[in-house]
Amino acid sequence: MFRALGASIVIISQLQAGEAAKCSASLKKAIRDNPELVTIDRAACPLSNRVLIWLQLQKNGSFHQAKSFIEKHPAWPRINLIQRQAEKDLYDNPLPPAQSISWFRKYPPISVKGMKAFGSALLSMGQKDDHKFRQSFQEIEFSPSELSDIVREYRALLTEDVLVQKAHAYLNKKQNLPAEILVAYVSGEGKRLLQNRLAIFKTGRAVSSDFTTHPAIRFELARLYRKDRNDRQASHLLSELDDFSDQEAVWPERNLIARRLLEAKQYELAYQTVKNHGLSRGESFANAEWLAGWLSLRFLNNPDQAREHFEKLHDNVSTPMSLARAQYWLGRAHDVSGDKKQAQSWWSKAKQHMATYYGQLAHKELHGKIPAIKPKLVVADLSVRKALESRDLYKYVRLLLDAGESSMAEVFALQLGGQLKDPNEQALLTQVMFDKGQKHQGLKVYKKIMKTDYPVLHAAYPRISVPTKTVESAFIHAIIRQESRFQHDVVSSAGATGLMQLMPATATRTEKKHKIKKKQLTNPDHNVKVGSHHLKDLMQQFSGSMVLSAAAYNAGDKPVNEWIEQFGDPRRADVDLVDWVELIPYAETRNYVQRVMENYHCYR
Repeated sequence: MFRALGASIVIISQLQAGEAAKCSASLKKAIRDNPELVTIDRAACPLSNRVLIWLQLQKNGSFHQAKSFIEKHPAWPRINLIQRQAEKDLYDNPLPPAQSISWFRKYPPISVKGMKAFGSALLSMGQKDDHKFRQSFQEIEFSPSELSDIVREYRALLTEDVLVQKAHAYLNKKQNLPAEILVAYVSGEGKRLLQNRLAIFKTGRAVSSDFTTHPAIRFELARLYRKDRNDRQASHLLSELDDFSDQEAVWPERNLIARRLLEAKQYELAYQTVKNHGLSRGESFANAEWLAGWLSLRFLNNPDQAREHFEKLHDNVSTPMSLARAQYWLGRAHDVSGDKKQAQSWWSKAKQHMATYYGQLAHKELHGKIPAIKPKLVVADLSVRKALESRDLYKYVRLLLDAGESSMAEVFALQLGGQLKDPNEQALLTQVMFDKGQKHQGLKVYKKIMKTDYPVLHAAYPRISVPTKTVESAFIHAIIRQESRFQHDVVSSAGATGLMQLMPATATRTEKKHKIKKKQLTNPDHNVKVGSHHLKDLMQQFSGSMVLSAAAYNAGDKPVNEWIEQFGDPRRADVDLVDWVELIPYAETRNYVQRVMENYHCYR
């Protein structure tokens, strides 16, 4: 559906462009200032008028206005904000109870005021057994005072089982205060169980010997043993928690304990900790199955067991990154078993995902090296253009881009991208954001919606001017793409600033060492100059190793030297570089190194 050509795609919608020209001033004011003080002529600018209404309803408006918009435009972004306003108005200006109940049965409450409006309507109608109310109670994140209000006022609508379940959910997230509030409203066995769990959470000791075999108590004890670094006992408890109700809450504990046992060379215990993870989908599932397979293959010398885990992983993931990881390691497992043909077959599948770290490693297994990957310039076939242009939300993406409001266009593009199923339309939308928006906005959309294997888009790997006498340009670009997505003025919560996300202390040290005149780190040229010199220093320190330099750029050189001491030096031939990266204790740094290296080969 796409052809590689020497120019980026251009899609022109005269309607949106014309409206943007006429209405851009009012649209900008509505977006950047107060939309309630703006008016836009509906006849002259129908799309802009609808954006204005959307903005206004996020801040204010009657229930009936919000209801009308939600029902007409359910696929729009930020509908939840409009629903909150609808619930606020229902609370402030109640409708007849039957009407409120009808609304909330269709759109369960997502706010405290919505819960109160729904609860009051139910009580007035004598309807105390409502699944939707209880479901929203479980899902909404209340502050302690809000929780107290809801339970006190609407206790008749909440069963003890629901309250106990909510209390355990809070404790799973290590939030004891709201759990303590709920304990006061329950009785019997559920109350005693929660009191025991709270005692362990707060003091490290249960108030009685009851419930010692209950999964919630065993989970709390496992966390206690983990804090005390009693990893063997924590592992024993975690390995028997396959029946726990919230395995997502358990996974971080399993992962941490398994990795600590791995570092202690307690390989079988590490495997037992993760193998019965009880997950079936999602990122935690993928990480759990992969870790179980990797432990089996690389540390327990059990390729058959490893294959079972890697096959389960492969059959239950869909993104190129996860598929390539499963396929690469299936190849490694078959290779260890002596089945070279099957190994090559799996690596051949993995290398189809050449924009991913493990796809590139699979190519190296087959051909001895990773090639430079050439991103493509593409043009959409007419059918793809027409399909995308027919999408309601796309009209607003183009309107906002043409009006110079690329940040708001990004909001609509992300929403639309999540609804598109055709990878060709996804790629086309992404390209439009690159062509008309900012680099970092295009990259955000690209990373969010490009979940299928589509030829790597040229625009998704932006290039800027970088110093040529520091380190390889491709490596600098790979770092920038991962650090800031080419947003020159971004500042992290920790204070890392600019394109290369430099910490002020690192920048000052590097400027002094290389006699670079100090300037603002949000200055793109200066930031890249300082950052590339810092990267050069790391490359010299680690003898030209990009993997070690990338790890040090993210985590600092001290931890990297500790990992070399602990896991071996990956620059040596007898240390498996792939394993070494996976042994990095910091999940953020493991991911960072893999993303930087896959970026690098697309910039070479």
